[in-house]
Amino acid sequence: MEILSLLNTVFIPVVRNGKTFYMFLDSGCPISFSNLINEVTSSDLGIEKDFNHSLQHHNFNNVMESLSKLVGIEVAGILGLDFIGLFDNILINIREEKLEFNLPNFQADFDLDCQILGFISTSISPINPNNDGLTVFDTGAFQCMSFNPIFDHYPISRSWKYVSFMGTMNMDYYNNIELYLKESYKGKHIFGVANNLPELPFDFILGMNFVSEYEVLIDVVNSKLSFKKSKALPILNVHPTHTTGFQIEIQDKIVVSHVRENCPNNVNIGDVIEVDGIDMTQENKVNSIYNTLVYSSSDKPVKAKINGEERELVKIELFE
Repeated sequence: MEILSLLNTVFIPVVRNGKTFYMFLDSGCPISFSNLINEVTSSDLGIEKDFNHSLQHHNFNNVMESLSKLVGIEVAGILGLDFIGLFDNILINIREEKLEFNLPNFQADFDLDCQILGFISTSISPINPNNDGLTVFDTGAFQCMSFNPIFDHYPISRSWKYVSFMGTMNMDYYNNIELYLKESYKGKHIFGVANNLPELPFDFILGMNFVSEYEVLIDVVNSKLSFKKSKALPILNVHPTHTTGFQIEIQDKIVVSHVRENCPNNVNIGDVIEVDGIDMTQENKVNSIYNTLVYSSSDKPVKAKINGEERELVKIELFE
């Protein structure tokens, strides 16, 4: 089935009575919930396996509102690990924006053993093969993360803020982190480190910036994750280099939500930004906005309107 991929994550369209409800696929959440719809069925998704999956109601309205503003669409709810467990396996293909269910054969480049109980746990090793630690495979995480301070002397991008189920995270990003899976080197990647979270029972999160480089099979029956290198082009910058120095939220317009340390542009929280070439009517507009403003692969200034005034937004290096 076709999905909507926003910031390298999965949004599943549930079509009912001519209306589409977008559900966020979050393997890091044990349950599925929504306050807009009560269930998801096989006919809603247009797939063969017959199921009727009930959704719980929730009191996470602030989190869902923040998620909706982050990705630029109304998010109707979350499909969690209980939804994933309905199937023998699910294949996630971010770059081609597809999900497939119950594949009989999948030819992977490599596998990772995992346990599926409350969350999907496995093991990864940042920096060197000896740093292995308990890891959550999380389709709801935009970036890989570490909960251990092990990235001294790596390039850093400070002062990012994101709303999560654990509250507003104050995040620093680290670049060029060598990643090993079962002692096999898998390139250099960005990891986030939140400095205001409580102590957590795991060491790392394997997030969607890494996952988006592969077709990934969540094999529920055999308790493993299978990876095949994707041949399609990325939707979002996987290795960005520059930024305008602020974060945004999307309603029917682009609004400054957080001004980072050392921002090179004179902007304030609440400023409205207009950029030519970005179609604000498109459901996937957040990808273009981020590629242009937030995580850019170019150092070229951006012509924009700030509160209706013509300006030129300059960029600085994302990592120092």
